[in-house]
Amino acid sequence: MNEKNQQASTPADEQISSESQKLGKVSPLDELFRATLAYRRSQAYFDLMKFISRFPKYAPFNCFLLHTQNPRLSYVATPVQWWSDFERKIKPDSRPMVILVPFGPVSFVYDLADTEGKRLPRQLERPYETLGDHVPETVWYNTRRNCEEKDRISILTKEFSPLQAGIATSNQSAVTVGSQKLRAKRMVQLNSRHTPDEQYVTLAHELAHIHCGHIGGDPDGWWPDRRRLGLQKMEFEAESVSFLVCSRLRLKTTAAEYLAWYTNNNEIIPDVSLETILKVSGYIESLGQKELEPRKSKAATAANRP
Repeated sequence: MNEKNQQASTPADEQISSESQKLGKVSPLDELFRATLAYRRSQAYFDLMKFISRFPKYAPFNCFLLHTQNPRLSYVATPVQWWSDFERKIKPDSRPMVILVPFGPVSFVYDLADTEGKRLPRQLERPYETLGDHVPETVWYNTRRNCEEKDRISILTKEFSPLQAGIATSNQSAVTVGSQKLRAKRMVQLNSRHTPDEQYVTLAHELAHIHCGHIGGDPDGWWPDRRRLGLQKMEFEAESVSFLVCSRLRLKTTAAEYLAWYTNNNEIIPDVSLETILKVSGYIESLGQKELEPRKSKAATAANRP
């Protein structure tokens, strides 16, 4: 199973808002999240976020599935990967863990503790060691390109005060999609005084607000309208998304400080949508992986129907 397959619990063209959200119903995942007090305790939630951040090769939703099966995992891979990459075999009677794969039902992975064979390489002895603290140029290029051409979200820089990182608004702007100049649906302004890494951290946060529906819905259904959520819940969701996206790139972010502060000062987290947080995190990650086709409007979709 290659890295593309591992990431695919959230396809790039998947609409962020589920039908259950549109109908005002609670998704099965959020039902589980809200009914299980253990997940809603602040420390347990922060531990879950840190767990998901440790497995950047797997989509956030798959990491949540892994956590529900064994929160003490160290490093997971398929039997084929264990042998081809590390010359290690699965121990007899080891218990597999289930993850989702694209265009198929499931795949099975095993923890490091369930393998035996050749001596572990250094990267598995310290699997969570920081790999770097800069956004790869390809991630920046693909994210900007896909925001503008795929989602019609314009990204601009502006000189703000040092204390303001940026903002996402519904102000009118323009983007180029192919050979067409189209009106942008949303606009993100980043502080021109900040470094590219700092700007990316801000972009992840502001894209979270957009795709979580915090500044309104999209007429074509590309993101939901969740403005009634309340400011505290909106910020908690956006900080959670920012933490996952940036920490999985090994970037330092104030979102980690925010979640740690919240953990120390509140026993229970706000009543947020874990499904939305995981889906939006995976979606923002997908924007940086490769160039994607522009989304179609409802009118264009209807015109192409037989």
